[in-house]
Amino acid sequence: MILYGDRGIPDGFRFMNGYGSHTYKLVNSIGVAVYCKFHIKSKQGIRNLYAEEALRISCEDPDYAIRDLYKSISRGDFPQWNLMIQVMTFEEAEECEMNPFDLTKVLVFKPS
Repeated sequence: MILYGDRGIPDGFRFMNGYGSHTYKLVNSIGVAVYCKFHIKSKQGIRNLYAEEALRISCEDPDYAIRDLYKSISRGDFPQWNLMIQVMTFEEAEECEMNPFDLTKVLVFKPS
């Protein structure tokens, strides 16, 4: 969970990535199955708040993140994200040094 991680507190929804915690099994049209993790990467970049600033904002404007997203969309500045997948065959999963189903671990991402 990003909120309780060591990456900082996201400055609203537009400036944060999203990750599927679980590993899913995808099957194509000819029945070949692979494991998959989903990654949603912000095209706006990452922006975080300092703890003091986040505390102040949460007290003064608890709807800050929603309001920021709404205002951005209203002025035509539509936020975008890239959906990426990390695919692993069953054989690669068996040979993996760590458990690919462990929610507390991040698999090393090697783009092909």
